[in-house]
Amino acid sequence: MAQRIRRIKDEVVGVVVTLLSVYIALSLISYSRWDPSFFTHSSGPVKNYGGIIGSYVSDTMISLIGAVSYLFPLFLIFYGIKRLLGKEKRKELSLGLFLFVLSVPVLLSLIADTFNMAGDINYGGLWGLEVSRVLKRFLSLPGAYISALSVFFSSIVIVSPVSTPDIFKKLLENKKDDYPAGARRIRVIEEEPPQPLVRQYGAKR
Repeated sequence: MAQRIRRIKDEVVGVVVTLLSVYIALSLISYSRWDPSFFTHSSGPVKNYGGIIGSYVSDTMISLIGAVSYLFPLFLIFYGIKRLLGKEKRKELSLGLFLFVLSVPVLLSLIADTFNMAGDINYGGLWGLEVSRVLKRFLSLPGAYISALSVFFSSIVIVSPVSTPDIFKKLLENKKDDYPAGARRIRVIEEEPPQPLVRQYGAKR
């Protein structure tokens, strides 16, 4: 009975999170900086597909973490589907996604600053902008990149279902199999065959 209740709970959470991810995605896609929000005062009509709430949500996310906001619905729908399917939960997955969301805005801010990239939105948001400034101040630009990349790659390693040693081991195995023994045997078979015995008998006659 307890297992069935837990399963129903997972399905309900999965449905809610999946629908929430769709709503946030629509809000982000239709984001307009002139819609009313915590950072913008506007008396005009709301253009956001998510309504006034979608306007506030999308503007807050983009203002704080920048372009990585558009990946957030993907994380939610992935989590929702896993709950629906009753997949085994990995506790470290939340940590990996958290580190990913923290590191990517910083990297985007560093890249935008290095190459003087300008856009309608701040690529790294307030978080990426302020953290990148602190890192550049105390570690210089190369040190800031190294710090941000270390957190980013750590998040990838944590989220990845395959361990890093297994990946390198697989790559080495594939490299060894580039020239299999069977291929050599095929080349031997393709050599010109010896003359038939009939011709040899004919030559003697």
